[in-house]
Amino acid sequence: MNNGWDMPREGNGPVGIWTYMSDSIVIQYCYSHHNKTSPTGADGGGFDLDGGVTNSVVRWNLSAFNEGGGYGLFQYAGATEWNNNTIYCNISYLDGKKNGKAGVFVWCDPYAVPMGTAYIFNNTVINDAGYGCNFQPGSYRGMLFYNNIFLVGSGEKRMAGGDSLTSTFRHNLYWSQWHQSRNLLQPDASFDREALIADPLLNLPPQGDSLKMDVRFLKEIAWFRPAPGSPVCNAGVNLPGPFPDFTGSVPAIGTKPSLGAFLCKTKE
Repeated sequence: MNNGWDMPREGNGPVGIWTYMSDSIVIQYCYSHHNKTSPTGADGGGFDLDGGVTNSVVRWNLSAFNEGGGYGLFQYAGATEWNNNTIYCNISYLDGKKNGKAGVFVWCDPYAVPMGTAYIFNNTVINDAGYGCNFQPGSYRGMLFYNNIFLVGSGEKRMAGGDSLTSTFRHNLYWSQWHQSRNLLQPDASFDREALIADPLLNLPPQGDSLKMDVRFLKEIAWFRPAPGSPVCNAGVNLPGPFPDFTGSVPAIGTKPSLGAFLCKTKE
């Protein structure tokens, strides 16, 4: 937490928890928050799978209040292959306040080895700085987004920033509180042919809550869970798994997963 505030370098900056030029890394059960960068520096995010990372997983983490994007997928020139990485069942809350402007931020240097496949699914992203996810610059044909919740609070006209058309979006939920409060049409999510446009009815922290908590009890967090009657319940597409949700629960046999990081509670 609070990393990078005193960094003298004016280029790119630090990230809370990250790895690069690595294989088979697992980052889980972590809370990365209030990270910063220099006045003109990039980065300052929560988590990052950087250049040359392969076969790695980021799961069951919370990123919040970071100056950079919550979850960065980056590839720089000179790095080796970046491929077969997974981001699932994570939460991003009010990240990207300065850089990235999104909960999930993807960047590939034009001179780098092109990025390969990434699986981004069942994440819950709440963002008021810009987008649910943002791409700068490059082509990202191997980026696959499934069963995510993108809840935004900005006035952007599209739900994803940059060139998202080369990535695959399937069955994600999109909702703009900013547009809802002004009785405006929801932003464009036509890049997802199975988009669900609806208020996810999440239990969100009160304004000003800094989310102080003991990381040992992270999976017990009360916030970000769907309320009864939420449209995210059993609304996901089945993926090869099963994949435990943020609390460690798995969908009952014969049922579909919920969207986002939490399964909906069943009636007693």
